[in-house]
Amino acid sequence: MNHGSIQPSRWSADGSFLLWEVAGKWSPRALVLLNIKDGKVKWQRNLLKMAQKEILARTRKASATKYAAIKNRNSELDQDTYPDGFTVDVQITGKGGPLTFPLDGEVSLESNPNAMESPPKNRLSSQMKAALDSDAKFIVKSFRMQ
Repeated sequence: MNHGSIQPSRWSADGSFLLWEVAGKWSPRALVLLNIKDGKVKWQRNLLKMAQKEILARTRKASATKYAAIKNRNSELDQDTYPDGFTVDVQITGKGGPLTFPLDGEVSLESNPNAMESPPKNRLSSQMKAALDSDAKFIVKSFRMQ
């Protein structure tokens, strides 16, 4: 795998939750939470996609004109890696010890993927703090634009 690796899995103390992450060069390639009951997957949530969707929507709402211009400018980029042409990094905080809830995370969005343009003509940057509860409810704690 080029510029990526499977990170150590994190389990809740009772073994009912598993957080699986595949790191990438600029942001995770996968970040999945599984709920396990009686040895079977009860549900799974793609935390990466959930966080991307939320920060993209908030950034688009906060700066619609710039967002549209950057999305158009970066339209040839791979949309799985760069949703709407942005780099979206998602980090779960508190990585020591067993998985506990709420699961806190930090999400950052950058409009200049891989520093392709120096300095960028149109730039958007935003940050979001969020949490996920044990019922997989995604809760935004704060959002800000730079």
